Amino acid sequence: IRSSMEEISNSVQLISKSGYDFKSMEVSMGLPPSVSAVFHYIKEISESERSDLLTEVKDRNIVTIILKCLFKANEFYHSANIGSYKVDEVKITLGLTPGVDISFVKKVQEG
Repeated sequence: IRSSMEEISNSVQLISKSGYDFKSMEVSMGLPPSVSAVFHYIKEISESERSDLLTEVKDRNIVTIILKCLFKANEFYHSANIGSYKVDEVKITLGLTPGVDISFVKKVQEG
């Protein structure tokens, strides 16, 4: 858990290139223990930016998993076509298997 937390905290600037802002981290001391990181959606990035970022972090296993989960969350959002809602936060839980929770908020109508 400690090494996962360190890798995440040492990679915040890299993760921010994904279009998400690192918001918080939670630790569960259960059996098995897990680390959860919460990210706030800021903007969409291009496919080439995604590829370049994954290449840049290829030696950081935890960060690679996080980025792939964030990108999958975006893909899900676009494929689900949820109308007047947009991605707000993505919570990634790293334990025996990664878990992803996506929160949506209603888009603000302009005008």
